[in-house]
Amino acid sequence: MNRAELLDRIREAKDEIDGFVEQVPEARMEEPGEKGVWSPKDQLSHLAAWHEVLLARIEGRKEEDFLGIDARRYPTMDIDEINDFLHRRDRSRSPTEAREAFERSYQEVLKELEAVDEDDLYRDYRPEIRQRLLIDTVIGNTYEHYEEHLPMLRAFVEP
Repeated sequence: MNRAELLDRIREAKDEIDGFVEQVPEARMEEPGEKGVWSPKDQLSHLAAWHEVLLARIEGRKEEDFLGIDARRYPTMDIDEINDFLHRRDRSRSPTEAREAFERSYQEVLKELEAVDEDDLYRDYRPEIRQRLLIDTVIGNTYEHYEEHLPMLRAFVEP
């Protein structure tokens, strides 16, 4: 996949997320879902947080420094522990703040991806922690992540 195809796929998935978020009644934006599903505003904050992690990775910054997680602890944390940390950090956001954080971070991701050398998409971003190509990280923190949250957001729209 080249950068243009990647950006198109990200934009399409973002449009789909936006379509559902626009349909969520304001009264339900802070309502938790069934079986521990986060509220829509918490889901938007979560997606924004992973955009921020992605930005740190694109820019070559250590995400543990950016997040404020002890550098010795971070490599041993699993995804659920990181998500719990991010949720605790961001849960006080209002629905408006969550929407703004999601949109702002999304726009920053697009800007960085448009500027990054296409060859850099196929480099390891932090081989000492996790062997993963940057493009896989981009995909996992953008359109695949949006697709993962669509069913959860859809539940707040559909009866």
